[in-house]
Amino acid sequence: MVDEKAIQNIFAGIAPSYDRMNRLISWNLVNGWRRAFLEQAGPGRGEKILDVCTGSGELALLFAQRAGPAGQVVGLDFSSAMLAVAEEKIKGYQKNGVFYPLTLVQGNALALPFAANTFDCVTSGFALRNLSDLGRAVREMVRVCKTGGRVLCLEISEPASALLKAGFDLYFHHLIPLLGAPYAWLSKSLRRFPAGEELTRIFSDAGLQEVKVYPLTGGIVTMYKGTKK
Repeated sequence: MVDEKAIQNIFAGIAPSYDRMNRLISWNLVNGWRRAFLEQAGPGRGEKILDVCTGSGELALLFAQRAGPAGQVVGLDFSSAMLAVAEEKIKGYQKNGVFYPLTLVQGNALALPFAANTFDCVTSGFALRNLSDLGRAVREMVRVCKTGGRVLCLEISEPASALLKAGFDLYFHHLIPLLGAPYAWLSKSLRRFPAGEELTRIFSDAGLQEVKVYPLTGGIVTMYKGTKK
């Protein structure tokens, strides 16, 4: 069982260094993964998009750039510390005269504070494994998505190749935890997180159809995408 209070404390502690550490431990691949996720999500001009567990707002900002001034992007997270980092990024853009239609909201992914059928696209990146009830979180994402809209998640995953898996296991489950308790949690959260057919089933059971799986970098990360019935 995930201890939500403990997770909040973890993210409060790593918020200032979160983006830098993500680039470091991913060997700077994280930016490419986000761009691939953006293309798969296909945000259109003027769309309403929700990024669940937005963290430091990296994905939400990418979506806001694509949605344009007529769009509406909401980044939701339960960590006030992470949202403060995201807010500083938005202010930095605004100081340079750039406006993005991005609103930050503090809230719980298991009880999204939005009406049903609100968003054209609902996403989550590297976050669902931190939640205490994955099925409920996905159902909430589907609930607030419009009929015909897209629901996507991007997650770390175990590669299928035996050689890649051996290297991944050494790096992710033995070396990264040496960075401290927050990074030991990364390893632990992945071991308990469903993937592949099981996560596809969770998406389908929540009311999504045409659920597709897109492995990246040999399956080190995986995108899941479905359309609301």
